[in-house]
Amino acid sequence: MGLAPTTVLSHLQALKKAGLLKGSVSSGSKLCYCIDWQTLNDFKINLGNLHEKITLHHTKVFENKGKCM
Repeated sequence: MGLAPTTVLSHLQALKKAGLLKGSVSSGSKLCYCIDWQTLNDFKINLGNLHEKITLHHTKVFENKGKCM
């Protein structure tokens, strides 16, 4: 991927902190991460709900000629 190992590790740690990854340090310095599918699914649902709310708000603003509601 052309990224420094420290960059990859930093991103993996951020995803783990967010709950999207499960992982552990195995023997030595090897890391083992996997996707937390339930958390990822919950995230997708919440993101979809947010998108619907933003779209609805945008439609209302457009109908009111740019005036925020």
